[in-house]
Amino acid sequence: MDREQRIRALWQAVAAQDGAGMAAFFTEDAAVLWPNSGER
Repeated sequence: MDREQRIRALWQAVAAQDGAGMAAFFTEDAAVLWPNSGER
């Protein structure tokens, strides 16, 4: 999968609120910060 495909796949998972799908793009110890909602 090339870079553009990976980015599109990530944002599709984000739009679908697919936590497992999003997790596949990050290391196990990654901290994802959502400043608009204060979530981590």
